[in-house]
Amino acid sequence: FLPLLAASFACTVTKKC
Repeated sequence: FLPLLAASFACTVTKKC
């Protein structure tokens, strides 16, 4: 899991970008 991918996933799930 890449850090950038993890950040993108977190953004999608929490709706906090």
